[in-house]
Amino acid sequence: MRKTIYLTLFIVLFIGCENKTEKAPPRPIEIWSEIEMKVRHQEIHVYSFSDTAELIQYNYKLISEEALMGEYKLENIDTIEFYMTWTERDSLFNYAFEAISNPAQTNVNCTEYMGNLDLHMNNLNNSISCKYRSVCKWPEVSTNLSDLYKFMKKRVDISDN
Repeated sequence: MRKTIYLTLFIVLFIGCENKTEKAPPRPIEIWSEIEMKVRHQEIHVYSFSDTAELIQYNYKLISEEALMGEYKLENIDTIEFYMTWTERDSLFNYAFEAISNPAQTNVNCTEYMGNLDLHMNNLNNSISCKYRSVCKWPEVSTNLSDLYKFMKKRVDISDN
């Protein structure tokens, strides 16, 4: 009788305690080293191993006006460093990875000079990227890009076109 109770108890505990959760498959670029964003006259570089990221701002000066376009000259380049925690860098990774691996489609079309965004991610031995061109205000293309823009706008003054 005791053997039957112990055997039943053992079977119930063994079946009830079995770990049935499945692990998500690893993302192909899980161990990333750099995320680079290029927007208008700005570049943002975020490194997984550093809590300091940088914004590079290219400042141009209009030197002559033409009918449709003016002529610009590079006046100076500013580099601004800003702090990002590991959690913030991981969130940025998720936004950027989603934008690259599932690019949004839009029927909006602006001139070649408005609404450009280049996203580029590197890991130890490969890279992935996505380029959005002529989409006017790039944060309006998708919810994910809007979230990416809001996330970065809290940290640094990033252009939306």
